[in-house]
Amino acid sequence: MRLEGLVDGPETAYDGQYFCSLDFEQCEPGECNLHTSADAGAATRYADLLALMAAYRQVDGRAGPNLWGRPERPLTAFSISIESV
Repeated sequence: MRLEGLVDGPETAYDGQYFCSLDFEQCEPGECNLHTSADAGAATRYADLLALMAAYRQVDGRAGPNLWGRPERPLTAFSISIESV
C-alpha cells in the first residue's frame, strides 16, 4: 500500500511512501504513529485485498466518532495505490 497524499490535498512527509505500520501507543486519542518507508520491500504485505482494506480501515478504538459521526480511521485520510511486490 502506497500513500499517495491526503484526500483533501495538502502535502505531507508521507506522500509517495509505503505503509509499514500504524500504532496508537503513546498517542492522544485520534492521533497515531504512522511508520512508512521509501523502500517497497519494507512495506507490509497482505494475503489479499480484503486484508489490505481491513488495515486501511483500521479504527482507533480510543477515539470517539469523528466530526461526521463515523469511527476515527487515520489511514483513510490518505489516497492510496496498491502495488504487487
